[in-house]
Amino acid sequence: EEQEIACVVDSSPAAEVTWMKDGAGLDESSPDTVLSQDQNRHSLLIVAVSKQSVGQYSCTASNSLGEATATADISGDAHPAVILSNHVSDHQHEFTLEWSAESESEIESFEVAVRKEGDNDWKLYEVTVKVEGNETN
Repeated sequence: EEQEIACVVDSSPAAEVTWMKDGAGLDESSPDTVLSQDQNRHSLLIVAVSKQSVGQYSCTASNSLGEATATADISGDAHPAVILSNHVSDHQHEFTLEWSAESESEIESFEVAVRKEGDNDWKLYEVTVKVEGNETN
């Protein structure tokens, strides 16, 4: 999956635009990225988002009068999970939890926190994702 970050620059005199990832300069030779410009719209295309793509990207426009920087974070984090199951179990001693989550990158695991009604302490469980056919379990 690709991801585009755009930076629109209106300046006089014309500005030079530079891109960085986590403080390191990016240019046309940087792997897995494509830099382009269409008039005042400068864009950085991440060709295939992966773990290596995660970081803070910045666009800096500078001219003889000064500079301005804008940043965008690529986190790799999924959107918050949506609970699909009923909040009350049909059975006294068991509960089936179903949820759905969307992400631009592959989800490898979830952290699930549970507690019994009336308890103060939460128990944390890491749930790994396994894919069977077209279904994720």
